[in-house]
Amino acid sequence: MRFLWLFILITTASSDVLSSSQLRLETDAIQILFPTSVTGRIHVSFIGKEQTKPLLSEPIYLIQTSQIQIAPPTSINTLASVMTELTQWKYVPFVKKSLFGSGRGQFRQGVSISSDEFGHLFVIDRALDQVLKFDGHLELLKVIGGFRWDKQSSAEKDRYSIEEAGFDEPFDLSPSSKLSYYISDSRNGRIVETDLDGNFLRELNTRDRLDEPTAIQVSVRNELFVLDSRRDLIQVFNSMRQPSWYIGGYGRTHERLNKPRDFVLTREEELVVLDSGNRLMKRFTSNARFLNSVSLSSDVQRLCKDSYNLVFSLGNQVKVYSPDLTLWPIGLIEFPKKFNPTDCTHLPNGNLVFLEERNSAISVFVPKVQTDRHSFKL
Repeated sequence: MRFLWLFILITTASSDVLSSSQLRLETDAIQILFPTSVTGRIHVSFIGKEQTKPLLSEPIYLIQTSQIQIAPPTSINTLASVMTELTQWKYVPFVKKSLFGSGRGQFRQGVSISSDEFGHLFVIDRALDQVLKFDGHLELLKVIGGFRWDKQSSAEKDRYSIEEAGFDEPFDLSPSSKLSYYISDSRNGRIVETDLDGNFLRELNTRDRLDEPTAIQVSVRNELFVLDSRRDLIQVFNSMRQPSWYIGGYGRTHERLNKPRDFVLTREEELVVLDSGNRLMKRFTSNARFLNSVSLSSDVQRLCKDSYNLVFSLGNQVKVYSPDLTLWPIGLIEFPKKFNPTDCTHLPNGNLVFLEERNSAISVFVPKVQTDRHSFKL
């Protein structure tokens, strides 16, 4: 059976929450009162009396909220209207497929799953030190890598290993804005860049700066964030792939990390880091400024996010948080019993894809979305 889940359209419906809401003007802010408690995300645009281009505010995440107050970017007296868009969503299961085995398109120890802008899925199989690339039908397109231990201290002396893109415990893959992929080769202490077909392009000259790279992500500004698990920090490389700054370093203060396991980039290039040694989930700006944190249980192993920048902590239970680390209400997604995912990713169409290591299964959840738009005339 072939699964055409990549082409499922997101169900979109309208609601009348905003049209039933009230807008009040304060001295230096506007207040929106909802007819009932609301959970979702709202965008607010301000249009001035002598402006044609709206001024946008940052998205606001609502968690059982009955009213919000927003300071407009200009004087209240100069506003002509306020435009609002409320998005509410939840996920429903669509398909689950087990790929356990040693045959073509199968894997035995899937530890990571990621996706690119074209809707391809990538599963890292720790058992064979390979990256499997799938299309939208979960048909295998390419196998990248295979075990290769670098016995030399210098990449320049081990060309065979590099050209064959051999890995020793690969951990993560992140697509780049320059049509390439970055793969963390943990035990070889390096980051490998490949083209879209998995052919080796280069190895970042990082062996004197990275000990055991694990989680990696490329930002919208084409900066490369690399979690060096043994050094308890996230190294940031600029668009020229030169090391620029780092986040963390060993310690128990707010700005430090202790045995970090994973991280995700969320809105406005903020980071949410799984600081497992301190049993915290910490939020930083991309330039390493600590913002806030929440406590976590010791069983949490990975973090991932959906297309709305909600953060999922994966452990014995899956919990969901807003980008500012406020716990999201139960009901966003109903998981089957004995569901224990090891990683997840989201696709360009909004589908949420989970990987289970126990049975090498891939589960797809489809978002059901309600969108409400309303313009308040002043």
